[in-house]
Formats: sequence, C-alpha cells, structure tokens
Amino acid sequence: MVELFLVEVLKFDWSEVHEEAEELEHAMSDKLIERMDDYLGHPKVDPHGDPIPTACGTIENQSAIALSECQTGQQVTVVRIDNQDSAFLKYADDNGFRPGSVLTVVSSDPIALAVTVQTSHGREMALGHTIAEKIRVRTDYKIL
Repeated sequence: MVELFLVEVLKFDWSEVHEEAEELEHAMSDKLIERMDDYLGHPKVDPHGDPIPTACGTIENQSAIALSECQTGQQVTVVRIDNQDSAFLKYADDNGFRPGSVLTVVSSDPIALAVTVQTSHGREMALGHTIAEKIRVRTDYKIL
C-alpha cells in the first residue's frame, strides 16, 4: 500500500517506488498504515498489480497467467507486472503494459519463444518469452 500512496498521492513514478516503500514500511506504525489505507479507499493491489494484504494479513487470490501462455487471438487484460526492476517497469510503461491495459495476442510461437501483441492503441509488438513471462494477464475475454 505504501507504493500506491507514493504513486497516487506523492506522484512518484511507479518504476521508482519499490525501494522507497521497502525502507518506509519498516519505520511506519500500524496506525499510519491504517490511515493511508483509509485515505486510498482500501485498495486491493499496488501500482504493479501485486495484491495488498488486508489488516489481518489475508491476500486476495488473483487468477492470472503469463502473457507467454496465451493463445493467438485471445484478448487479455494486464493485471500484474512480475518484475520490480525500474528499467523493466519503465519499458512496460512506455509500451502500454500497465495493469488494466488490454492486449490482443496477434501470434504466439512456442518454438521461437515469442509472442506478438497489439495494444489498445493499435501498436503491434513482438515480445520474447523472457519479457512475456513477467507480464501477468487475466484471460476471461473471448477468443476472437
């Protein structure tokens, strides 16, 4: 939740909040965390799509698969980025792979280990499986 507060309230870039939040979380009281949670409206995920534990420590299970596992013609929604590296997050942001982004799988080639997607803005991109495995998606859209 600290990451979300840094992004939403203090306007940090999502690619730079992980380390800041790690340091802050160890110095914050439960009371401060509760107030931040109230202020943010009790969010369920952080800016990268990772689930935020509730006050009693439970985590809502998010069904998501790697983009590399998707089929040609499938429309998916990005729900999480499984890499906190600032360079990777900048790459994801620059190319339209933030949580909530809708993508269409143009082709998926398990032999070449590549996935080509089209963003909601019509841009097509070929991604290697190393990148596509770090982009977690929800697949509850119809296959075209």
